[in-house]
Amino acid sequence: MRKFWSLLKLQLDARYGISYARYTFRNDKKALWKGIGIAIAILLALVEVLGLYTFLIIQVHKAAQSLYTPQMVLTMASVGAGVIVLIFGIFYIISTLFLAKDTEFLSSLPLPQGSVFASKFMLVLIGEY
Repeated sequence: MRKFWSLLKLQLDARYGISYARYTFRNDKKALWKGIGIAIAILLALVEVLGLYTFLIIQVHKAAQSLYTPQMVLTMASVGAGVIVLIFGIFYIISTLFLAKDTEFLSSLPLPQGSVFASKFMLVLIGEY
């Protein structure tokens, strides 16, 4: 089990670059400010998308109220989110589990094949969450 957690930590670090970001932010102040600027830009973009989404949901709710079915908003929102997760999730799962370049290397390590697949599965699960 210890090998599984070590492998999962290694794959998370390779996927998201956690240790590299920590090292860069500690030693390069210019990179720190660059990261802060990117984070602010991402937050502004998310606020804009959230505003557009809220406007869309309000308009759908008004249309649903005119049809006397306001519960349709919740159904449409959950179906829309499910379709988006399904479409993008399929490609993400296939690329992580089956088309990854490190699969051959990981299978040659002295680890059980179940641990390698389980760590890749947990990586996909964390990414989907």
